[in-house]
Amino acid sequence: MCDPSRSAGPAGLVTALRPRSVAIMALLTLAFPASARAERQSPKGLIAVLPLDASNAKLRKADRIVLEESIRTAAGVYLTPAGYTVLTGETTLAMLADNRIDPAKVCDASCALAAARELSARLFLSGTIVTSGGVHVAFVRLIETVGGRQLASVNLSGHTARDLASAFESHAPAFFGRVTSAGQAVAGTSLKPAASDAQAPAHEIPVSFKSDPPGATVILDGELLCQTTPCRKVVLRGNHDVAMAKDRFTTTRKQLDFQKEGEVSLNLLPAWAILGVTTVPDHLPLVVNGQPAGTAPFEKREVTPGAYEIAVADPCRMPARERVVLDPGSTQLVKLEAPERQSDLRVVARDPAGRDVPASVAVDGADLGSAPGSFRVRTCSREVIVTPPGGSAQRRVLDLKADELADVRFVVETHVPDSAIAPGVTPNEARPDSATRWTRNTKLGVTALALAAVAGGVGTALAFKARKTARDLGSTPHDGVEAQKILDTANGQAVQAQVSFGVTGLLAAAGITLVWVFP
Repeated sequence: MCDPSRSAGPAGLVTALRPRSVAIMALLTLAFPASARAERQSPKGLIAVLPLDASNAKLRKADRIVLEESIRTAAGVYLTPAGYTVLTGETTLAMLADNRIDPAKVCDASCALAAARELSARLFLSGTIVTSGGVHVAFVRLIETVGGRQLASVNLSGHTARDLASAFESHAPAFFGRVTSAGQAVAGTSLKPAASDAQAPAHEIPVSFKSDPPGATVILDGELLCQTTPCRKVVLRGNHDVAMAKDRFTTTRKQLDFQKEGEVSLNLLPAWAILGVTTVPDHLPLVVNGQPAGTAPFEKREVTPGAYEIAVADPCRMPARERVVLDPGSTQLVKLEAPERQSDLRVVARDPAGRDVPASVAVDGADLGSAPGSFRVRTCSREVIVTPPGGSAQRRVLDLKADELADVRFVVETHVPDSAIAPGVTPNEARPDSATRWTRNTKLGVTALALAAVAGGVGTALAFKARKTARDLGSTPHDGVEAQKILDTANGQAVQAQVSFGVTGLLAAAGITLVWVFP
């Protein structure tokens, strides 16, 4: 942090340091004669690389020094030929310490500006390093000491200090090109309005920027170039990092080498997809990727592209789920059908004497019929109510299992004559319910039909046999006694066949009646 004596601002700092300027210059002359001579010989002046603020970075001091020296070396490579002299790290630290400025502490922009002025530097570089999510991010700025105008800035990122140094080296031509262009610092930026294309120097070229869809912001080397596409700007020749960003679209970035007038066009992929869900019936609760998502219908809404699993989250209904993969900009509509789970419920109502009572049965307020009986109901049904004739209703809470039979029995009081309850039924004799009667009658009917088929077959065989006997009698000569015997045999077989056909008809009628008429 800056010395408290300089809290009055840059002017106060300069005032406090001015008495020491003679001593500082003497120190430079004695300790660093080469730098002093270089300054005198430099037509442009000194450039200072101030220590980077790494208070919020998980970076060792040695790694920070590596990055600072890489920046200082690049500054010397690109600015020394242009007539500038870059102060060494030792010179910078010695002068800061002599002025009681701790380079290890955070110093705000005004203090850095005042310190650079005291160093007699025409330009200086300062910056900040932070660590976020295991990645180091560095912001490096080039500032003009007179007026404090920022000439260039760059945003670097990497996992190590060497990554940051390599990133700066790749940006160095454009970064320092804003100082060396036309032999002087470019005012604020290397970009000029498109209207000045005709007057653009040889080291600058006009470039048109377009995007699909249009309306994207253009970022050149980490700095805003255009608020919206399409646009046309003048840029420095050389390699540049071009990025285009638009709300609801992914940022597209590309490294380009600008050597002649041209056009840059980038496609931006949507950062969204459309997902819609309906259910049969409506208003069923939904779960998307294991998280509650309200009730259907799931309105068409924007989601992040990717894989989704949509399911109905209702334990009273059959499972219903679907998995979809949404591409950027795609639309997917999902329809889920979830039938209710069903269970079987058998209800019996009897009086204290053990006789069946024809009581009415209702489940969750819906009338189902009379007891005794079996009913198909929702698995999530909550209550069954039995109301005997002339008696009070009785309730029972249900706890049903899907596709299983539950047997519920009631003992009820009734005020009707015994003859109206179950005529001919003794106290310990249960009247079969409809399901039992249907099973019994079906079995008897099928048996009768089977016997009818057998009787029909026997009758048919006897009829054919009688016919054959009669043919034999006519085709072969016989005496009177033998012919009569043969004729009697044929007549007997014919009678037996007729009896069999009669039995067949009776059994068939009984079977049909049991199966279809009285199930």
